[in-house]
Amino acid sequence: MPHKGKAGALRARIADVGSVGVAGIIIAITGFVIIAGLAKVLDPTLNAEFMVFWSVLFWAFGAMNGIQFETVRAVKAGRVADAGQLDGGRGGRRARAETVNGRGAPVLTVVSVWTAGVGVLLAATSPLWGRAVFQDQPTLSGIVVAVGVAGFTLYSGLVGVANGNGHWRAGAVLSSLEALFRLIAIAAVTLVVWHLGGRLLLPIKAAASVGA
Repeated sequence: MPHKGKAGALRARIADVGSVGVAGIIIAITGFVIIAGLAKVLDPTLNAEFMVFWSVLFWAFGAMNGIQFETVRAVKAGRVADAGQLDGGRGGRRARAETVNGRGAPVLTVVSVWTAGVGVLLAATSPLWGRAVFQDQPTLSGIVVAVGVAGFTLYSGLVGVANGNGHWRAGAVLSSLEALFRLIAIAAVTLVVWHLGGRLLLPIKAAASVGA
C-alpha cells in the first residue's frame, strides 16, 4: 500500500509538471500567432506601433509577474504553519480548514489592493509617459495598458493562490485560457477592424490588453 501511494503521488506530480509545460507551449504558440498574423494584416506603420504597444504591455506584465510567485510562497507558508497546528482527528482537520480560509483572505486582499493601485497609478500617469511611447492615441493607449496590467496582476494572484494550494493543473488551465482568450479576442477585433478599413489600431490594442 505505501508503494502504491508513492506511485500515485509521483504520477500526480508528473501530471502537474506536464500541465504547466503544456500551458507554457500554448502561451508561446498563441503569442507567435498573434505577432505573425498581425504582421500580415496590418500595414507596416500600424504594425510597428502595435509591436511597441505589445512590448510595453508585456514588459509591464513581466514586472508584475512576481506577484504570482510571492502569492504561491505566501499561501504555501500559510499551509505549512496550519499543518503544524493540527491536533489530529476531525477537530484537527476542521481547524486546518478554518485556518487556511482565514489565511487565504488576506492574500487575496493584498492582491486586490495591488491590482487597484497599479491600475490607478498607470492610468493617472498615462498622459505623461504615453506621449513618449506611443504615436497612435497615446493617452488612450496608456490607459489600455493600465487596464491590462491591472487585470494581469489579479490573474497572477489567482494563479498563485491555485498553485500555492497545490492545484497546479488548475493554474495551468487558467494560464492557457488567458492566452487563448487573448488570441480569440484579437482575431475577432482585427476581423471587424479589417472590414472597417483596417486603420483603427486602438481596438486591437484593447483586445490584446483585456486578454489578461
